[in-house]
Amino acid sequence: MRNIVLLFISTLFLSITASAQEDSITQQEIIIKKDTIFSKGNIHIAISPKITNWHKRKSNTYSKNITTKRWIIDPGFSNYADNTNYNAAQASNLVGIGVDKNRMEINDRKLTNVNIWFFMKRINLIQHIVNLKYGAGLELNNYRFKDAGISFQKNPTKILYQPLSEVKKAKLAVDYFTVPVLLNFNFKSKSKKEFGLSGGVSVGYLYNARSKSKSMGGVQKTKDDFDLNRWKLSYIGEVALGRTSIYGSYAFRSMWANELKMTPFTIGIRLKH
Repeated sequence: MRNIVLLFISTLFLSITASAQEDSITQQEIIIKKDTIFSKGNIHIAISPKITNWHKRKSNTYSKNITTKRWIIDPGFSNYADNTNYNAAQASNLVGIGVDKNRMEINDRKLTNVNIWFFMKRINLIQHIVNLKYGAGLELNNYRFKDAGISFQKNPTKILYQPLSEVKKAKLAVDYFTVPVLLNFNFKSKSKKEFGLSGGVSVGYLYNARSKSKSMGGVQKTKDDFDLNRWKLSYIGEVALGRTSIYGSYAFRSMWANELKMTPFTIGIRLKH
């Protein structure tokens, strides 16, 4: 009887040991809290009542070399650095009498930039710390002027000023199809809050432009390219703080293809990344 009991205990021990070794090979990330229920000499029998694979799931999340986010929305502000020589622009018949840097100043208290990204991909380059990010989407810019007397003429393009008190709002809308490419540095902490930096360039193609003014007599819209540059190349940057990011861009050159020197830039918040 004694030999049978010892044989049974030995068999059970070998079975549990083999099972534990297999688990340690196939599930190294699983955290096991052991409670010993029998111990005598060199024989130890233990069970594992609490097993959590949270760490394994977390590790698998980071093991993805390509991640994709869709339908990202960026609300922000559009503006431009105005270095136009308005005397020369008036002599070239690009602007009318009364149009100057003050008249063309943007009302930056309005929400003037919205980016809608169809997708944004992140590709692991070096240990998930250095990544390549790229995407595609629409960049929508509304330049709302503080002086509502600004209006746009087409064929030929000319910016006019009409000092009419009944004019309530004037804006220029410029929309691009844009592809951003960034080098991303991701420093994710143990608290799961992400902190990262990204920098790169974006290429935009003008697909729509229009001016709009609102007065007591109604709304007047004019659709044209207004001699704007078809291509927009910009420096872009992003700072990730948890699930939100702060983004910014600054164009390589003026938004106009003529003598007007207005270099556009944006800044805002990325709601999902």
